[in-house]
Amino acid sequence: AWYNIEYFPGTYYNYALIVKKADYIKNATKICAESYNGDIPPTEKELVKLPGVGPKMAHITMNVAWGQVTGIGVDSHVHRISNRLMGQKTY
Repeated sequence: AWYNIEYFPGTYYNYALIVKKADYIKNATKICAESYNGDIPPTEKELVKLPGVGPKMAHITMNVAWGQVTGIGVDSHVHRISNRLMGQKTY
């Protein structure tokens, strides 16, 4: 394999996370190359179908890549705090 466990600091969890993210990137780039002519999907719905891409990253990508605001990319902590403070369900 291209990775060496001694190179990565931290626990096995960190190592496993790095390897998983690398797999997501490898698979997502293959899908983009084959299905989108080397580009990225043009819609949020298609972006979240890529491995490792969630709604937060899809919203950010739509804004940066296509100049379209489809939502606000925030961490789940923002939702949790908003739900507690406002008594509402934000997602």
